[in-house]
Amino acid sequence: MNDQVKLEKKWAALEPWAENFDSGMERRGADGYSWYDLSLLNALPTEKDVAIIVTAWQGQLKWLEATLRAIGIAGSESAGVRENFGTMVKPLHAGRAAENAVFAASLAEMGFTSAPTILDGPRGYFMTGAGAYNAGELIGKLGNPWNYVARRVAIKPYPCGNLQQPAMDKLRELVLAHDIKPDQVERLAVKSHRLMPLNLTYHRPATGLEGKFSMEFSLASILVLRRAGLAEYSDEIVNRGDIQQTIRKIDYTVFSDEEAAAQGYTLLTTFIDITLQDGRKLSARVDAARGSASMPMTEDEVAGKFRDCAAFARWPKDRTEKIIELVLNLEDLSDMRVLAGLLQKSS
Repeated sequence: MNDQVKLEKKWAALEPWAENFDSGMERRGADGYSWYDLSLLNALPTEKDVAIIVTAWQGQLKWLEATLRAIGIAGSESAGVRENFGTMVKPLHAGRAAENAVFAASLAEMGFTSAPTILDGPRGYFMTGAGAYNAGELIGKLGNPWNYVARRVAIKPYPCGNLQQPAMDKLRELVLAHDIKPDQVERLAVKSHRLMPLNLTYHRPATGLEGKFSMEFSLASILVLRRAGLAEYSDEIVNRGDIQQTIRKIDYTVFSDEEAAAQGYTLLTTFIDITLQDGRKLSARVDAARGSASMPMTEDEVAGKFRDCAAFARWPKDRTEKIIELVLNLEDLSDMRVLAGLLQKSS
């Protein structure tokens, strides 16, 4: 490798870092320095910058599409980034978080050192993420109360984003109650809090992953198929002609913060208005999702969801039913290895 090529590669690696600071990190910290100032003082990229830089270098500039895709993955390596919602990287966020936790615990057991003030230090987690923190909200609060007791566990009935689930459940209720067929619907209007489309960004999805973050597809699946399970959030279903036709009938609008405050709407408050070809109109309001703390799913509903997931994974029915039986009577199970064995794939 000659000196010119080496220089070009170093430039390709450092340029994204410099541009990153120039374009998006002019926020002043508590000590008066901006992130750009600190970058000049330290001359050291952050973990995320390093990941993006090295990925760009490895990808080679001539492979633009592959490089951009790789950078998109690297952008979420140090923390979950919502821009990746609707892609394969979204579930990677949770997986990598769990992996990193196990990795960190393993290093600590081996005597690996780290800063004891990583959370509350002047350059720690809280200051990096928010620029400030309230110690009174943290000290003495661990287990007082336990969140899983106070807030209870929420179980989503549908395998998609949480925000569209209230509308999906209410629409399904209307469809079944009035036996509504897709060709009977002239327009379907849905109105929600203005913040919801910031996550539900795919108004014309083209893949199953995009469909998980699409209010329009999720409602279209309910209207056309009367269900929205793992099998429905697929590229094939999203691109079906009747699904796409129904999506075009849906008008998605939002209400403002001022309207929400004046009317007492919640973040999940959603309005549905169905106009049928015969002139009839059906309207409904929903404020919470089934499966939430205020509207918990029944044991039968949770078991039904597990059966659907197991069937999608082609899990043997007899093992599925045995798992449900053991879980519903977990207090009487003397050996957890019995349950763990049923959850393992047969060799």
